[in-house]
Amino acid sequence: MKRATPETKKVRSDAVMKNLPEERQAEILDHTKTHKLSDTVEWLAKGGLTVSTCAVSNWRIWRVQKIMLDRRQERILNLLADYKKRYPKPTKQELNDMGEDFFNRLAIDQEDVKSWQMAQQVQLKRERQEQQQQLVDNAKKKVDLQVRKYEGEAKTGKKKDKKTKWTPKQKETEVKQILGIS
Repeated sequence: MKRATPETKKVRSDAVMKNLPEERQAEILDHTKTHKLSDTVEWLAKGGLTVSTCAVSNWRIWRVQKIMLDRRQERILNLLADYKKRYPKPTKQELNDMGEDFFNRLAIDQEDVKSWQMAQQVQLKRERQEQQQQLVDNAKKKVDLQVRKYEGEAKTGKKKDKKTKWTPKQKETEVKQILGIS
């Protein structure tokens, strides 16, 4: 079997359509929106372009996807430019916020329910962790206040306990007790 060379290789019929000027492709796409594919093939033939119904169908799918991807790319680039303006030197928290915002917008733009749900779950998980960390921080503050009070009473003689310093183990036990952890 003879191998095809670039000179002898037949150009794919949908590639002929892909290589048309943008204005012509837009015109053809508009025509496919209001006419059957067979009508579009006849219309193209009248204009001197001979292609099959399958070629028009494949080209239309490719063209619609290309337009969608081009729009998404433009939105993404605009969003990134906006981030660069708003956050010239972003902090770790700002980077997290930008990432969250970026993926939420992308999921909405693509109408991707699963991605949106996952992004929301990540956000909820992070909020829960922040709340738990706040509880731990508050418990530590409470223990520190109790330690200072205890040590202050010991220094003034109000308490007759000779031990005026809390060990890390005592502090840990008190935090666990405040948090209700065994």
